[in-house]
Amino acid sequence: MCNSLAQAGGLLLLLLTFLAGSGPKGIPPPSSSWALETGEGRLEEMLAAWREEIANPSFADEDDLKQYHRRFVRWQKALGEGREKPGQDFPSLAEWLDLAVVFTSPIDPPGATHEVVSFAHSPDPALATLREKIRLPVPPGGAVVRLYRGLEAMPPPIRVIFQEAPEARGFTVLCRYVAVNTQHLPAPVVRETISHELAHAYLKSSLGLASSELPRWFHEGCALYLSNAQGLYIAHQGTTTHISYAPKDYNEYRLAFRYLEATYGQDRLFSFIRTAMESRTAEQALRETTGLSSYRELLRRTHRWHFWQEAKRYGTATLGIMALIGLLIWRHRQRRKQEVAQAEEKYVAAVGEAQQAIVDLLTRPELPPDRVVESWESLGMARVREGEMLWKEGHKETAQECLEEVLRDFPPDSRPAQEARRLLEEMKGIRL
Repeated sequence: MCNSLAQAGGLLLLLLTFLAGSGPKGIPPPSSSWALETGEGRLEEMLAAWREEIANPSFADEDDLKQYHRRFVRWQKALGEGREKPGQDFPSLAEWLDLAVVFTSPIDPPGATHEVVSFAHSPDPALATLREKIRLPVPPGGAVVRLYRGLEAMPPPIRVIFQEAPEARGFTVLCRYVAVNTQHLPAPVVRETISHELAHAYLKSSLGLASSELPRWFHEGCALYLSNAQGLYIAHQGTTTHISYAPKDYNEYRLAFRYLEATYGQDRLFSFIRTAMESRTAEQALRETTGLSSYRELLRRTHRWHFWQEAKRYGTATLGIMALIGLLIWRHRQRRKQEVAQAEEKYVAAVGEAQQAIVDLLTRPELPPDRVVESWESLGMARVREGEMLWKEGHKETAQECLEEVLRDFPPDSRPAQEARRLLEEMKGIRL
């Protein structure tokens, strides 16, 4: 430990001496007196401050960007030997500097362009919503957005990121560095991708590296919602058509935020986002603003909501098919408390598969109308009987939730709704 600290202290002293007075306007360099303190805690404090500045520099225009570029190049040179030192801090610092140098460069390679986008003044719809409707404090400065017409136009540090995730169209690196691969993308999709990444940059720049305390579903869900992302993209180039689908987890994040808006309203959704950013705890904010206990519960309700949305979209014929699929899923649910929880997980997975199967089933002949109604009500009655079973086994709260969902999902005069109402009256001793 002492040897590593001595090597680190020597390297830091060299770097601070090299950097004295070279910071961008309004950003003084770290105090060189830090390097004289050999305590590990103080050294970690200094490294944390450097990481924060590399990841989240508050440049506002091209002049700021150039000043940061010059500074980061000097840091990169001073840390050149640090790549060979033992320990974990300096290699990661050097890798971050490689990215910072590329993103702040004033020179665009062939096939690439860049722009500094102001968080405070950009008309981008995602940024405007964050500023004016959600009312999150505006981070200082802006983001640098770099567009590349394919992998060959990208500098190596950025190309590696896209090669590791070839299906991705864009990335927000660290806090406010945005890269987008525009190859095969029509102009509307490029604009949507930039808007998506700018939403990420705004959220991450607001909290700095502490933004990692919020889970991925929150970051991606916000960006997908704010950029109005779609699930399917089609691009035409000459005689070639490129079709891409959003990954499954992205579709889940996107649908979860749409469910929150549809169920609780836009004001409550914006309150959730604001509360999560202020507290840096997404699930606590979810409980405070919606009453949902966890992201798992949100996802379960989202799948159920989307199931019925798809039923309405594809018509009564497919509604009967989905009802039969749902009936098979619910029939196999087990009766004990632990087994009920396991069955809920299987239900979420199976409904997701059922949604995907709907499109394939559309090519089959239409079901007779009486069979559609019978299948639909059978699905509801299966849910009612499940609630009755849970009640008799002592799981009253779960049973009540089950029966109340039937009342929300079925018309008041339908057989499932009437039976659910009767059982709830027995359970509560009140008339609904």
